[in-house]
Amino acid sequence: MKTNGAGLLVFALLAVGGSEAQGQVRLGPEVSLAQDVDFGIGAVVEMPMTSIHERLEFAGRFTLFFPDRGNYWELDGDVRYLFPLAGENTLLPYAMAGLAIGHSSWDYEGPGDGSTVSDTELALRIGGGAKFPMASFTPFVDLGLTIGDLPDFNLRAGVTFPLG
Repeated sequence: MKTNGAGLLVFALLAVGGSEAQGQVRLGPEVSLAQDVDFGIGAVVEMPMTSIHERLEFAGRFTLFFPDRGNYWELDGDVRYLFPLAGENTLLPYAMAGLAIGHSSWDYEGPGDGSTVSDTELALRIGGGAKFPMASFTPFVDLGLTIGDLPDFNLRAGVTFPLG
């Protein structure tokens, strides 16, 4: 499935435009392990979606992976449903669902001229994880399963910090 730059821009604007709580936006680094594309590093932004429901938040991320062959990156946008535990303030489990756009490119060295081949795919990602809120930062870990033509699973861990 080919995706153009305008589609990526619209996706990003819709995702980021949904946050009305400026002081509650969180940003941070993450590491990722995924089937077929190995290790990745990236950034995640989290923002509440309290105008829709008090337990919803948006998580957007960009991850650059380092597969054995070629280049691969993903742009994800997930909506998380948070499950606060009674009396527990150090564990916040969540379920998530969203879209993932993956782009791969590699050099073709076969008969004829060498050239670069690329492909962009869109898939649904579902999963869950947990946040561990602390005073000034929040570690997290989650597992996403993909329905579509991207890596079947993605295990991520990172930490977010409040902006502003």
